[in-house]
Amino acid sequence: MTNITLKSFWLSCMVTLVIFSLGALGSNKLQAKNLTKKVQIVYFSSGSYERSGELSWVEKRKNGQTAFYFQQQNITDTAILLFDPSRQVHISLIIADNEILYSHKGEQFRKLYNITNVIRETNNQNPPLKCGKNYKLVKGNCVLRQNCGANAFRNVEGDCHCNKGFQNSPRGCVAKKVINKRFCGKNHDYINGKCVWKTDKNGFEIAPWLKPQCKELNRLCKRGVNKACMQYEGECQVN
Repeated sequence: MTNITLKSFWLSCMVTLVIFSLGALGSNKLQAKNLTKKVQIVYFSSGSYERSGELSWVEKRKNGQTAFYFQQQNITDTAILLFDPSRQVHISLIIADNEILYSHKGEQFRKLYNITNVIRETNNQNPPLKCGKNYKLVKGNCVLRQNCGANAFRNVEGDCHCNKGFQNSPRGCVAKKVINKRFCGKNHDYINGKCVWKTDKNGFEIAPWLKPQCKELNRLCKRGVNKACMQYEGECQVN
């Protein structure tokens, strides 16, 4: 092969490589233009940001409870900027980098979460509900997978109840006929065939925070579950 032929061959290869590279860059730019198009839900490890209107968003926890409300301030090809005026908080959903950034009162943005999934609107239908870890979808709601124990069931609101013919006791749901004074345990009194938490002479429960459900209710309350906080206040604090 002559020198002219070799030069022509290598020149042809270089031109082909440049054209391929430009095509790839153009394709990436085209894809970037659509990154925020029709985005409805942005998931992260402990919850999600969900579009609730044309320019409104909400932050939800894994159990589906709404935590905060946002206004959409700006949107680009690669990111969505949200603002919570009540807390003076900005949230930037960087779809291009799979990151969520946080800024309080105009301070410099810092990384808050990694984006784990993005749901976009398709065919004008609502995006499918995705439940977080330890939750399952039941009749359109996310409920805890936590086991309620033997002879019990969990309703759609996540509360445990004893099956028919059984009643709650410190040892779980047991057949009503086996409840007796010995079965109630040291923190309970046996009254009218039931185990009830001990009370003092004024009728106040003694150390109600020792109830078996209080530890879990307190944990959920600290995570911001309002229902658990209300239940903890009613069942686990001295009234």
